[in-house]
Amino acid sequence: MDQTVRYTKIDTSELADLRAHAKQLESIINRGPSITFIWELSEGWPVAFVSESISFLGYQPAQFFDGELEYADIILPEDLPKIEAEVESYLTQGINDFYQRYRIKTRAGNVRWVSDWTHITRNPDGSPCQAQGIILDITDSVQAEDRAQHYLRTAGNIFIALDANGVITEVNDKTLEIIEATREDMIGTKWIDNFVPERMRPKIWNIFQDAIGKNSKDEIFEHENQIISTTAKQHTIHWYFTVDRDADGIALGIIAFGADITDRQLAEKTAHDLASMLLEDPNPVFRIDDKNGDTLLANNAANELINGLVQESHNGRAQWSALIKLAKETDIKTTFELKLAERSLLFHIVPVSSDNYTNLYVTDVTDLEKTSLALSETLKKTIFALSSVLEARDPYTAGHEERVAEIAVKIGKSMGLDEVRLHGLELAATIHDIGKIKIPSEILSKPTRLSKVEFNLIKTHPEAGANFIRGIDFDWPLADIIEQHHERMDGSGYPKGLMGKDILFEARILGVADTLEAAASHRPYRPGLGIESATKIIQEGAGTAFDADIVKACVDLVNAGEITL
Repeated sequence: MDQTVRYTKIDTSELADLRAHAKQLESIINRGPSITFIWELSEGWPVAFVSESISFLGYQPAQFFDGELEYADIILPEDLPKIEAEVESYLTQGINDFYQRYRIKTRAGNVRWVSDWTHITRNPDGSPCQAQGIILDITDSVQAEDRAQHYLRTAGNIFIALDANGVITEVNDKTLEIIEATREDMIGTKWIDNFVPERMRPKIWNIFQDAIGKNSKDEIFEHENQIISTTAKQHTIHWYFTVDRDADGIALGIIAFGADITDRQLAEKTAHDLASMLLEDPNPVFRIDDKNGDTLLANNAANELINGLVQESHNGRAQWSALIKLAKETDIKTTFELKLAERSLLFHIVPVSSDNYTNLYVTDVTDLEKTSLALSETLKKTIFALSSVLEARDPYTAGHEERVAEIAVKIGKSMGLDEVRLHGLELAATIHDIGKIKIPSEILSKPTRLSKVEFNLIKTHPEAGANFIRGIDFDWPLADIIEQHHERMDGSGYPKGLMGKDILFEARILGVADTLEAAASHRPYRPGLGIESATKIIQEGAGTAFDADIVKACVDLVNAGEITL
């Protein structure tokens, strides 16, 4: 039987175009940033094709074509079981297109992260045939994500992420620290039901559900509430949170950052208590507005004094006007004596320039002995109130200043200081770290070693403390003692690098007492070293960092059992 052979005429120009396009495609595949693979779905995933861009990883296509390497050989062994299990699951479910992220090894032994977009080709009967993959190196992106995660994890504020049902999906280290829990304890649990006090849960659930239900985009919500740790400690948190939404605007959950303001509230309460103490003082106390001379605060005794002046002669009212004028205009501490009937009143004028007011402390100097005693008691209360403000912010050093004061007084007494100087030394020691009130509490209680920047900030506290009280008229050089308590005999101290006798004797005593107590006691970044190791530290610094005579006196007191920690 005759067979007719048919020929199809192909336009040579079209064939040339097809070949040119094929070469362009081949160039894109071989020289682009991605790597193209085709591998068999048998054991080890033998490679049927790989683009020349595999050279980015140090390999050559021939190594795969000749069977020297299979695709599974370049996947990091730690990741391979997970990747194999995922592929098997996709094949079983009939899924033909999927994305994976894993690590591979370069020929030089380096590890790189890749993203893998895979397509499965199947036989007519539906069974899987081959896998076609496009691999892209995403190492830089992964490392950037890791850095961002690190910054978020180690941030000084609380971070939590919740899903739309209020279940915790992510927390950072600060959250774990405050809640006193592990990630395993928290992830997968409901934040509100477990870490908000029971009495507040209905209100917080309403806030959560209202935010989730709002059809708003990128809105920042603000709220303040208490949370509770696993040991029943309560913290007050000021929250800023937003709703996490997908591309269609569906709420996925809540992302929240919170600042622990518990310390601030304690400091505010202490300040309030201090103001209350002034209001309850039996002596008149005024606070005058620097701008207009208005009375901002006056206790009962002050109000009685004002009423007396109003009822006094023109001379009494003239004296009051002169006092207010002086209080408004002066920027340094001074005194003003006012005569009222048979009484002599001494006004101690103390400007507080940073807050634009001036405090007037009034004492009746008609009876000097009684006045002296009252001043002494008020001074002690003020000193201890200042100390309590710092301890409220820095619980790790609670009691530190009191113990340092006790040690310093014992050293001073053994070295022959009289009662007047001992009293001044005790007061200075009681508030020697008051300048730390300007240091962020997260730095004061940081559980690891401080960075250079953080330590330089800590080193500002002696001068800050001195400036804090320099405007108050004490009978002792308390500001100078506080400013110099980190100066050292060899000039290696701070803030001014003073040497030897340029450092006040009381400041030298305070430096030894402070070092001994700090070394012996617990700190956030290390356990206490104990009295023996602390004594050794000051002995090693005798004659260089510390006054040798003061160190000897301190060591003798330790050996005699007079100083214990």
